[in-house]
Amino acid sequence: NRIREFNADAAKQMIRYGCQFWLGGVPKIFVQHYDKLLISFFIGLNWRGLYDTAQDFAQIPTGAITLAIVRITGAVYARYQTDREQLSAAYRRALRLILRATVPLSLLLALEADRWVLIFRAEWVAAAPLLQSLIVYSLCRPILDDLHALFYSVGSPLSIARFAAVQGILLLILAPFLALDIGGYGFGLGIYGIALSMNIMAFVGLILALILARQFVDIPLTKTFAPPLIAGLIGVAIHQTTASYLIDLSPLIHFILGSLLFSIGYIFGLFLIERKTIMLEIQNIVQAVKPTPQPPKGGERQ
Repeated sequence: NRIREFNADAAKQMIRYGCQFWLGGVPKIFVQHYDKLLISFFIGLNWRGLYDTAQDFAQIPTGAITLAIVRITGAVYARYQTDREQLSAAYRRALRLILRATVPLSLLLALEADRWVLIFRAEWVAAAPLLQSLIVYSLCRPILDDLHALFYSVGSPLSIARFAAVQGILLLILAPFLALDIGGYGFGLGIYGIALSMNIMAFVGLILALILARQFVDIPLTKTFAPPLIAGLIGVAIHQTTASYLIDLSPLIHFILGSLLFSIGYIFGLFLIERKTIMLEIQNIVQAVKPTPQPPKGGERQ
């Protein structure tokens, strides 16, 4: 009887968790595809091609960072899910790493959008302004992906359903209102209205997700977000100051030098603000990969 009761309770818990998992996944899928459906049906397939190209480039930070990190962080979060202090420390380290990589990549995408698209997909160069319009989405997406991993790992997919539902409702209302002009209602911004609604949706979703995450982890928001953002602004200032000297160069050389100047400014700013933290993390990495000295074998003289 005890075994049957245990199996029944386990089955109920699995069904409950599965329902929460499903509730979290439905609005997430809607958010990922609604913008494309709206463009296809109401704006046109030609614009859809431009939008898809811009969004492909905008998701470079996600592909370069999230896919590599989240598979690791999910296992780490699950391991420490019952230890708030350890879980908080692990999440803060992952978030700092994501921010330090996402901020420069996203800003560089926006600054060098014309050259970037021209070099890698010249036939879609008209998508460059749209890529710049998706910068907030590009910044928020990798952080949101890691928050998804956190909520799944601590057994709270319902948290994803909560903020993803708000994102879905927001996108459902904002996207057509900003993109279309139906009977005098709406701004009629076209795909740029879609991009603006995606930015707002991603930013609001990130704020709500961080609020919900504080139930499980402690996040010093200013200390975590300010350094890479300030360093990014320093990089942008140096890039824009020197841009006039690069204007006559070929797109490839302009892209390389512009990226280099921005990177120098960003790295300088980051070390200026977080030098002690970065040096400590480097020391921890060195100690972690340093081979452990083997004890002498029996019979060997020490």
